[in-house]
Amino acid sequence: MPIVRFHLFVILIMVAPICATADDSLSGKIIIRPDFSPEELASGNNALEGRSGVGLAASGGGARGLALIGILKVLERENIKIDFIAGVSMGGIVGGLYSCGYSASEIEKLAYEIEWSQLLSAGPQRTTLLTTQKGLSEKSLFKLRFQDWKPVIPRAITSAQNLNQLLENLTARAGVRPCVSFDYLNPALRIVCTDLLTGERVVISSGNISEAMRASMAIPVAFTPVEIGGRLLVDGGLVDPIPVDVVKSSIKDPVIAINVSSNLLPASHLTDIVDIADQTTSIMSIDKRNQAMALADFSITPDLGGITNTDFGHIGEIIKAGEDAAVAALPALRTLLARAGDHSGESLNYTVVASEIRDLLYMPKTFFQAAFANSPAITARSIKENLNGAVSSGYVSEAWAELVPESTSYALYYHLKDNPRISAIDFRGASLYSRDELLKLVDCRPGMVSNRLSLRSDVKTLEKFYIENGYTLARVSTELDGKTGLLTFKIDEGRINAVGIEGSRKTRRWVISRNIPFRAGDLFVQRKAEKAVEDIYSTGLFETAKLNIYPDSTGITLVARVEEKPYDYVRAGARFDLEYKSRAFVDLVADNVFGGGQSFFLSTTIGEKKRSASLNYHVDRIFSSLFTSTARVDFTEFKRNHYEHHSYEGYFKQKSYGAEIMPGRQIPQLGAISFVASLRKFIWRQPGREGENEFTKLGLGVRSLVDTRDAISFADVGKVHLFELEFASDIGNEKTAYTRFYTSLESYYRVTRRLNFHPRLALGASSDFMPYFDEFSLGGLNRFLGLHEDEYLGDKLVVVYLELRQKVGDRFFIMGRYDAGNVWNKLERVKISKLRHGGGLGVGVKTPLGPAQLWYGRTTKGLDSFYLDIGYDW
Repeated sequence: MPIVRFHLFVILIMVAPICATADDSLSGKIIIRPDFSPEELASGNNALEGRSGVGLAASGGGARGLALIGILKVLERENIKIDFIAGVSMGGIVGGLYSCGYSASEIEKLAYEIEWSQLLSAGPQRTTLLTTQKGLSEKSLFKLRFQDWKPVIPRAITSAQNLNQLLENLTARAGVRPCVSFDYLNPALRIVCTDLLTGERVVISSGNISEAMRASMAIPVAFTPVEIGGRLLVDGGLVDPIPVDVVKSSIKDPVIAINVSSNLLPASHLTDIVDIADQTTSIMSIDKRNQAMALADFSITPDLGGITNTDFGHIGEIIKAGEDAAVAALPALRTLLARAGDHSGESLNYTVVASEIRDLLYMPKTFFQAAFANSPAITARSIKENLNGAVSSGYVSEAWAELVPESTSYALYYHLKDNPRISAIDFRGASLYSRDELLKLVDCRPGMVSNRLSLRSDVKTLEKFYIENGYTLARVSTELDGKTGLLTFKIDEGRINAVGIEGSRKTRRWVISRNIPFRAGDLFVQRKAEKAVEDIYSTGLFETAKLNIYPDSTGITLVARVEEKPYDYVRAGARFDLEYKSRAFVDLVADNVFGGGQSFFLSTTIGEKKRSASLNYHVDRIFSSLFTSTARVDFTEFKRNHYEHHSYEGYFKQKSYGAEIMPGRQIPQLGAISFVASLRKFIWRQPGREGENEFTKLGLGVRSLVDTRDAISFADVGKVHLFELEFASDIGNEKTAYTRFYTSLESYYRVTRRLNFHPRLALGASSDFMPYFDEFSLGGLNRFLGLHEDEYLGDKLVVVYLELRQKVGDRFFIMGRYDAGNVWNKLERVKISKLRHGGGLGVGVKTPLGPAQLWYGRTTKGLDSFYLDIGYDW
């Protein structure tokens, strides 16, 4: 008898740890429960969905980080489930997009489509600017800002606002749930950053996912830090280059370390401050990177050769390297997954004489019996897998197994409590779509037994429908009345409860709110929010601008958060051309005066033949309207070259001083139309003649400018249309009244990815009389190849040119052009047969000083000229 008791004791000791949720009752029954409850499965945790998966810990690496796309492609193709991703820097961005629902192929497509140089630029995209914001600010070589009369040193090269906006737009498909927890994503996600103030690692698991991704990529010196929750966050790779332990602490699956970080660069590659900052980061993280690799269950390190962190010109090679590394790792990875799924430790057999499914009210027992593994000798693991399968079906609200001793064997009872049957379906909170429209989208129908997985799928379908239609903050939940069987889909369409503004100290609130198309009670619409952020940032008043979303129990609170710039600054630019040599401009600017977006600036131009000074007032938008206004008082001195028979014969010395006002109206992202009133005195002297000519001009007119170019130089797409009509006269001589009309239209068409077609047409006309300083000119790089700038003057003008431009590499261009045109002094002389013809060849390059072009032009009459332009014209 003591021996029998000893054996029973040993058996109980063995069974207890095997059945993780087993309970020993007073009757000797053994209770076995599934690995996860129906509630856990309904939560959407990807790691609970049956088969074993993997967790990914992805390093940063800038452009090298795109190799993760290739690795994801292989894992997708091989049907290897990813349950969890933790990433830093580019690993956090690629991994975050994958968790938001993008496939690897979709992310690859995005990588090719993104204009990386524009994305990482310091200013807003040109297409988002109002027309009056385009000009001198774009043509400045530098800006030096002052705060309380002290120079302000920038915290980084760029605030990466364009990257912020892109990430915000791309992650919109994830909806508002990540604000609560990144566990709602599939796979679950963690973004790792570094707190710049404490040096601590910060693991972000909820909140604004795009903001977290941007913070993790805030490489010191290159990008400004991001403030989240009172912390100043930068690149997570500084303290945790590969966050393996973050994944291991979250899931039980094998963890794969993805190492795409760069090795130390040789001296020849340390060419700028960004390279030095990146090298410093690499040195600091080498030991931690090696420790993380050792901690991982598996690692993949693509062979990226000499590709650097900023080498976005080799995206295809980078992704291919990731694919190759993942394919090479597949055999070992398969072996690892097989070992992870081995539960041989739970192999204790129970002899079962009877097996029965109990407690079902609506589902037939055969539905589960057909899928259950049954045998006279069954292990605890097999029983648990049967329960897991029942729970995974989605029809069960509670599941457990009971082994009841019967002599030397057991009776096995599966207790499965199924969900109630659906009697009717209702949609609560839907205002945008009718019940019938929404009912077509869901699979659940009256008469069906409620299924948790089907409900979860229907919730995702409804949210996806709202998101695809621009209502990205819609949330859907379900409620099933167990007594009546009424299934209710509760829809929160993302109605705005309140709109707030944060970060505005000097700027008036209406300067920001006029760009926000939302008020309390409105529904949040993604495309309107994107446009609002663009408009706020394009004012030029802020380092960064974003719309933060805070989910309430119902609806959301919307907060526009801005970071103001220092508003006093000096800007300057310079250029050189063979015709008028070198010149430079310097502006002293007081911006955002009185907090209303107005600016005052003193502008000076210094050059050998062109000099000027002006005091200017400008406002892009008056209060909340689209009206704009400009006023200036100026003085100009211009030595205009004079040619006879294609030979230089001196210059006209021309001076002017006066004032001009231009009230107008913006046509957002298209153009502006203005009324122009000016009073200006002109004094000029012709070469070879004594005495001076004077003209006190009073002018009234209208000016319209449409500018949709994507760049101010070497544009790929867009149009520029200028229209001017002016009525003017000498206020001291009534007989000198005249009308001047001028219009030009040029377009840019992308023939292929690198070949561009650029046509231009300019027309000018006036009444019979027009003073010298207002005459139209023919000749020069932009008016007729083969002739000198201002070589011919006249009252009537026709110029047309057709240009082809081929891009070579990232910043070089080869160009060819055909020109036709002429100027005349009498209307009766204007004839097509009198047009001059010419053309030329040129090369161009984008430089830090602006565009540089070298051309040779020649007319059909044998006249020719060389042109060298460096820098922007203004």
